[in-house]
Formats: sequence, structure tokens, C-alpha cells
Amino acid sequence: MAHIMGLGREAVGLFMQWSMDGTMMTRPATPGVAPEGPASHVYFRARIAEQRALPEPTNHVFKVLLGAEIDGRPLSDQELTTQLHFMVQAGVHTTRSFLAHLVNRLVQDPALFARLDADREQIPLYLEESLRHDAPVQRTTRIATRDVEISGVLIRKGETVEMGIGSANRDEGQHGAPAEFRLDRSDPRGHLAFGAGSHVCPGAMLARLEGATAVRVLLDRAKALERVPGVIYPPLPGSLGHQPVPARLVGR
Repeated sequence: MAHIMGLGREAVGLFMQWSMDGTMMTRPATPGVAPEGPASHVYFRARIAEQRALPEPTNHVFKVLLGAEIDGRPLSDQELTTQLHFMVQAGVHTTRSFLAHLVNRLVQDPALFARLDADREQIPLYLEESLRHDAPVQRTTRIATRDVEISGVLIRKGETVEMGIGSANRDEGQHGAPAEFRLDRSDPRGHLAFGAGSHVCPGAMLARLEGATAVRVLLDRAKALERVPGVIYPPLPGSLGHQPVPARLVGR
């Protein structure tokens, strides 16, 4: 994400720090946050000021955002800051959750580790089943833009709706034996981990590439992942909150 935004290497450490310490889940109105907003907002406001001072933005992301308009007006600095913050939240925080789930399951299931090691062609299937069974984001919130009735329940315009992604991905009407973790699904991508329709995640393919690369490199460098005796492992899925996943890596 730092590369996509055209930022220096120092941004890499900051993005990970903000993902690890919870900064990416805060807002200016979050209790305890300083008046100037969370650290990410302070950082992005400074980057926006730097880009505005140039004859032309040096990066495509900033060029698009600084040139964007809503109903004929340009985006305010606060709107720009929020968009950049959300890019990191969606492109770093959720990806970290995805990778943690992938590794945690391989620690918990040595047979699955061996299966992927023996047949790397199954890695894409592993990614999709992880996204379904252990979706990085278990729920999200929407506001109804019009009155609508779903299964006899009336939702009025302006009402808040909590979307249960994790529940939808375990829908018995859509998935056979939904509680099982299986690599033989007839429709591996038939899940809602990345949303759907106009709200589908624009970074879905990047997340899949990152997941596939991480698993392949792990398999290349380790011939086994062993649980550490006495450790209580975090639950799967963790829904963006993760304890450490201790493991003994047996190198090749």
C-alpha cells in the first residue's frame, strides 16, 4: 500500500504499527483520540499538503483524489484524509487478518499443511475456503438508501443494517456442510468475504495475490509448522483481532 501511494519506506512500518495497535480502527470522534485525530490522519494531512504544494501530484492515487469532485466540488482535506486512512484500513488491516488466519489454520492442521506442500495447485482453493470459513471481516454496516423488504422484514430508508458476512458464508442454503473446512467446494468463490455488487472489494485480486505468495513462500522455507505445547491459540476466525500465533517452524 505504501508503494501504491508512492510513499517512502518509512510508511511501511507506520502502516503495520497502526494496524497492530488499533489506530486504523479509530476515528477523530473515538474516545481518547487527540483533537488533531489519530496518528494516521495527522500523517496523511501532511502528505496531502505536500502534494498540493507541487505543480502536479507525484503519485496516481493523490492525482485521482486531488482531482476528484462530488457534485461539482473538490474533496476536502478531511475527506481525502479519510479515504487514505480507509485505503490502509482495507488494504493492510484486513490483509493482516487474512494472513493470520491462513497461517493459524496451517499450525492447527498439519495434514492440511502437508497436503498443500505436496500439491501447490491447491493453494488457490485453500485461500477461497479460508475467505469463506474464516472471513477476515465477519460483519459490516450499511445504511439503507431506500425502503426494502427482505424475507418479510421491512427495512426503511436511513436505517442502519448490520451485515453478517460470517453468517452468510455459513448459510446451509448456499454451502453444503458449511461448518467444515473443505477444499472441494463446487463454487470456491461463492462467498461474501469481499462483499458483492457495487460494494465488492476493489483490492480482492491484490489480497488473493498476497495470500498466495505468503503461503507459497512459507511452504518453500518450512517443511512443517508445529504447535507449541501449552499455548492457547486464538480462535478462527479472529475478526480483525489477533493474539500471537506461536509455532515452531521446521526449516528445509
